[in-house]
Amino acid sequence: MLYAILVTQFLISQPETSGNLARKLSLSQKLFPNAELVWSREFEGKMLDFTVAKKSGHVVIGAVKDLKGWVYLFSPNGELLWVKESLKHSEIKKCAGIKVSISDSAETVGILWWGDYETEEEQVYDNSGEKLYSCKHGMGGPGIEISPGGGYMEATRLMDKTGKEILLREILKDIPIEKLRYKSKRPHIIRKADGTYSQEYIQRYKKIHNFEFISESEIAVFLDSVVYFYSFPEGELKWESKKLELGISRKITPVGQHILLSGGRKVYCFDKDGKLLWETDLHRNLYYHTVSTSTDMKYIVIHISREILLIDSKTGEIKLSIPELKSQVGVKKLFCLAEKVFLSGYTGSYVKDAYKGYWTYILHFDKNWNIIDESWEKGLVLGNSDSPVIGVYESDATGRTRSGYNEGVIGFENSTVFTIDILKLKD
Repeated sequence: MLYAILVTQFLISQPETSGNLARKLSLSQKLFPNAELVWSREFEGKMLDFTVAKKSGHVVIGAVKDLKGWVYLFSPNGELLWVKESLKHSEIKKCAGIKVSISDSAETVGILWWGDYETEEEQVYDNSGEKLYSCKHGMGGPGIEISPGGGYMEATRLMDKTGKEILLREILKDIPIEKLRYKSKRPHIIRKADGTYSQEYIQRYKKIHNFEFISESEIAVFLDSVVYFYSFPEGELKWESKKLELGISRKITPVGQHILLSGGRKVYCFDKDGKLLWETDLHRNLYYHTVSTSTDMKYIVIHISREILLIDSKTGEIKLSIPELKSQVGVKKLFCLAEKVFLSGYTGSYVKDAYKGYWTYILHFDKNWNIIDESWEKGLVLGNSDSPVIGVYESDATGRTRSGYNEGVIGFENSTVFTIDILKLKD
C-alpha cells in the first residue's frame, strides 16, 4: 500500500503530460463540432510554443513552470516520443522562454531555450531524441527554424543540422558579391614589409540574412530589392526578379507552388519559375506582419498590428479589410479555413486592450466576402493551412500576469494547467 501511495504521489508531481483525456474540451466542440479528436493531453505550467509537422502530423510543445522548461515530441497518434527538460538537457538553468521548430516529416526538431536575459541555447535533435547539435550564446538570436526536409537550420547563422556553418555567399553562384562588400568604419594599422605602418580600411563581407527555404532543395534570397531563386545546396541560379518595392520589413512566404514577397506597401506573387503573377499596393505600410493562406488556397491573409487583410490569391485584389481589432494580438498562429480566419496569440500589450492572455479572434464571412460574425474566444487555435491536424489550447489562466522576470515567461498568460486537443478536420 505504501509503495502504491508513493508511486501515485510521484506521478502527480511530474510536470510531464498527465495522459489522454476522455472528453473534448468545450472550445474544441464550440469551434469545430464536426472534427475528429485524434488525441488530447493535459500539461502543467504555461505553453510557450507549439508546432505541427506539415506532412506527418507530429506535434512539438514547449512549456515552462517555475523557471523550468520542457519540450515534448508526440507522434501523430499522440504517443509521447520524448521529453527534453531545461535542467537536464540544456545549460539553461533558469528557463524564461522556449521556441520550437520541426521539419515537415519530423526528421529533425529544433529548440531554442531562453535563459536569464543573458543567455540562450539552440539545440537540434532527431526524432529518436538524439542530440545532433547544441550551442550556448548571448541573447538576441532570431529564433530557430528547421528546413522542410530537416537537413538544415537557421538560428544565429545558417547551418546543417549538425551545426556546420553554411556561408551562402560562398555557394550561391552569380550572386552580386559587390553588394555584400563593405569597408570597416575604422582604419586598421597595417605593418608593411619595409617596417613602416599605414592605416587602411579593411574590406569585409556582409552575411546574407534575408532568405527562405522554399523546399529542401530550393532557396529564395532577397538582396538589394531583388529576389534570387537558387537550387540548394548546389547554388545554381534559376531566376531573379526585377527590382521590388518592399522596404525594410520584407518577408518571403512559400504558398504552395507560389512565392509571396511582402513588405513596405506591396505584395508580389511569383510562381516557382519566376513569373510575376500579380502585385498589389496595400496603401498601408507592412511593418511587423504575418502571412498565411486558407486551406482551399483561395485567399491570403495578412495580419498587421490590429488590422487583417484578405487578398484574392489569384488576382491580388483586397477582398476584405478589418481595420481595428479590440486587442493587439502577438501572433502565435494564423489559421484560415474556406470562410473563417482564426487569429491566435497573446493579447493585452496595451492597457486599453479588451482581452488579456491567450485569445483567438474569429472572423466568419460568406462567399461574397460579407462579414457574418466577429467573435473572441479565450484559448488558441494552432496549426497550418497545409498540416494534417490542428491544435486547440485551453487553460486555467485568469488574465494578465505581472510584468517582470520573476514570472519566468514572456506574454500575458498566467496558467498553471493547460490542455491541448489535436483535431483532424473533416472535408
